[in-house]
Amino acid sequence: MVNDLISQIKNAYLAKKMYIELPYTKLSEDTCSVLAKRGFIENFKVFKNTNESWRSLRLNLKYDGGGNPALEDIQAFSRPGLKKYIKSKNITLVKGGRGMFIVSTSCGVMSGEEAKKKGLGGEFLCVVY
Repeated sequence: MVNDLISQIKNAYLAKKMYIELPYTKLSEDTCSVLAKRGFIENFKVFKNTNESWRSLRLNLKYDGGGNPALEDIQAFSRPGLKKYIKSKNITLVKGGRGMFIVSTSCGVMSGEEAKKKGLGGEFLCVVY
């Protein structure tokens, strides 16, 4: 499900959209929370329309004054058929500190920097820069 989120974010930035709406999952919400903390998206909101029985996620994308996207690229690593894991000692800086890994650990989804500080490894979801 995170791969869908990543693809839609990437495509929305390429199409210069201001926001996107996606189906809600807890993993998607946690991933968006990490992206929002680091400034790669403006903000996000979980909502439920009155005539629908499911929740959705709305992401407001972030651009600088010149219309350039806040993120240059986002790449998925783990996928349903092939999970990839990373140890805390193997987490490094991305693009000289301008980017980050997003890792799903036993303590929740967090940036690679946070996981390394806590000494946690986990499923390597994606890299953002």
